[in-house]
Amino acid sequence: ARVLLISGMLEELLRNAIFKTLKPNKTTEDLFGPDSNLALTALAKHARTLGLIGDSELSALKHLANIRNRIAHSWSADFTDAEIQKDVEKLPIIQLKSTKETDLHQIAFSKTDYLGIHLITEFSNRFQDLSPFNGNDFEFLSSVKVDTSTGEKTVKRNINS
Repeated sequence: ARVLLISGMLEELLRNAIFKTLKPNKTTEDLFGPDSNLALTALAKHARTLGLIGDSELSALKHLANIRNRIAHSWSADFTDAEIQKDVEKLPIIQLKSTKETDLHQIAFSKTDYLGIHLITEFSNRFQDLSPFNGNDFEFLSSVKVDTSTGEKTVKRNINS
């Protein structure tokens, strides 16, 4: 359920940010308005073309969308599924540090959850005061390291990557 909620929140953040940056008209409303039916990957690609997100963030969103789809389309899917664990291994940006032995399914869940929550926070802050696109540069996430025993995060960002 958390993966579905995170994906939905990311879709909404991206849709709103894209909508704000485009000229208001019927087509913009149809594509990115409240009744838009574009999914996470399509929205992420649009956001990247507008310079709202970076390449690593786009890649992370695509992998999150794959994980979301596997979970949403199978009642039995969970993080013990080898295919979902393979998808999680491909997630860029997020790295976990743990001092204790942890099961693979728990690592997969934690990586997905930490990354999703961090992207929601990152995009909420980045898009909060977004005005029509004027070529501003953003600092894009390049890595997030989480110490699972303390919850301490180390975040790195790059401009225009």
